[in-house]
Amino acid sequence: MPTLTPFLLNFILTGALITTSSQAFAQASHEGPEAFRIELTGAAWLTGPTGSLTADGTPINFVSDLAVGAEQPRFFGRLVLKPGRKQRIVLEGTPTSFSGVNTIERSFVYLNRVFNISQTVKSNADIDYAYLGYQYDPFTGRWGHLGFGIGAAYLAVDGTLIGVQSNITESKALHGFLPLPGADFRVFPIPASKLLEVEGTLRGLAVGSYGYYVEGMASGGLRVSSITFLAGYREMFANLHEDGGLGNGVVLHLKGPIFSLQWRW
Repeated sequence: MPTLTPFLLNFILTGALITTSSQAFAQASHEGPEAFRIELTGAAWLTGPTGSLTADGTPINFVSDLAVGAEQPRFFGRLVLKPGRKQRIVLEGTPTSFSGVNTIERSFVYLNRVFNISQTVKSNADIDYAYLGYQYDPFTGRWGHLGFGIGAAYLAVDGTLIGVQSNITESKALHGFLPLPGADFRVFPIPASKLLEVEGTLRGLAVGSYGYYVEGMASGGLRVSSITFLAGYREMFANLHEDGGLGNGVVLHLKGPIFSLQWRW
């Protein structure tokens, strides 16, 4: 199973270690700079897909076969509600759409229909992700927080292929839910100041022969009044199959820089 980029993984783990190793942070009994009840984040994620899609036939590569791997800004949104000092309800999502036109260099089978070599193929891929979860922060105070959560992730991949010369059109939808545990941290490195913050999230789950899912994000930025400007990096891996074998499914990798605006009330 591939892992997140070493830099991103080390960044997340180091941030979590900083929060847990600070005695003042662990003993704090107030919310400090995180005394809010609603947090809203809107971001532009610069990414393009790599991987493959299989639907009753040959694995089809997103880049070499479908030419849908171009990096473009994609929307990422997150809503955090804090009903209590150590409790968070998290809702986030990324709706993405990719399209491409390519003359294929090999024959492949999609939904039992053959697309032959030197045929021009138009493709559309919609990849939608949503997550809803509950998080408890055992460590919270004037330095930030470290929390652990459990939730449910929804991943939907819809692929349509159109053979220009043959006029073949085939569509396939792969949708699924899976439980997703994870950890989240935020650190305010300047004492008694909200100006600078560093944060990260890591979630993942292996589901045996059906595959795995893992995602991570790390960012840092400056807060001006009630708005925080953040820049960072986000990655998502999905290797999921319908039948637990090598049949219909998706192998997907999305990664790239992410730029966010964050509001807290």
